[in-house]
Amino acid sequence: MQLRAFLTVFALLLLVTIVAVGLAAWASKKAAAIRNIVAFALAAGSSYATGFVLEMWLLAITGGIPPSNVVWPSFTWLSIAFACVVAGFHTKGSPYTLAIPFLLNAALVSLFAPSTREILFIATPLLLGAVGTFLYQRHYLAPIMQLVDMPQGPPRTPTHESFSVGEYRLNASIHDHQGLVEFSPLEYATMGRQLEGEKNYRAPDVLFLGRSWNLMLQTVNGQILKIAPHLVLASKSEAKSVAVKTLQHCTEQLGEPAEQKTDLYIWDTTDGNVLLQTGENEVGPIVGLFLTSHAVRNFKRL
Repeated sequence: MQLRAFLTVFALLLLVTIVAVGLAAWASKKAAAIRNIVAFALAAGSSYATGFVLEMWLLAITGGIPPSNVVWPSFTWLSIAFACVVAGFHTKGSPYTLAIPFLLNAALVSLFAPSTREILFIATPLLLGAVGTFLYQRHYLAPIMQLVDMPQGPPRTPTHESFSVGEYRLNASIHDHQGLVEFSPLEYATMGRQLEGEKNYRAPDVLFLGRSWNLMLQTVNGQILKIAPHLVLASKSEAKSVAVKTLQHCTEQLGEPAEQKTDLYIWDTTDGNVLLQTGENEVGPIVGLFLTSHAVRNFKRL
């Protein structure tokens, strides 16, 4: 019977994990509204499961139920909570949409809990969960979403124009492209804006160097000022292969880099600059390419 119970629980957890991760992977490629809805739902499931486990522990501590009765339920519900919150991070949803369910759950416990004991033992961990998920997601999104400023350096005389990424080229009109999704208010609040009249967009994935890259655009007055394709890879070896291929492409198109640092290459161009950067976050290795127009200097900064 114990083996059957274990296999049943294991199958349930595996199913929940597959559904949660699959939903997150699907949402991560959609518009901000869909990403945030899915992230909120996953975080709500995680906060509910966490609160349920905390309530069971409190009952066991106070003698309401035998401690032996909470072992397997705690394992099951904590596993569900972990699977949901990790999947929520992978939706690339806003930090606010991940934190709010934990915050709401903590507020409800504080309002309706019959004693201070429940508030301290249940509401406080949920509140910490809200803060933790917010900070983690903000940290996770930073290297993916941030549009890099043009680095400052000594004057150079570039001889090559920047290349296009798919159908996108610097200084072109944004109105020539379809399927763009402007950043949500929450994304703007998280990442900020740099210029007056700036609008940032998530573009459909673009085929570049034989791979489908995530793509973001920075525009002012309908003019494309920054093009930011990026990839999150499964392994360091794959990231290295992509980085080498991207470096080779940039060198063939633009010549040798004007500046080179650890995991960073910069080319000056006649219309701006191109920056290749590699790194790693909690999700995996990242390869990012940033094309920036000289025209960014002509607009007023916020």
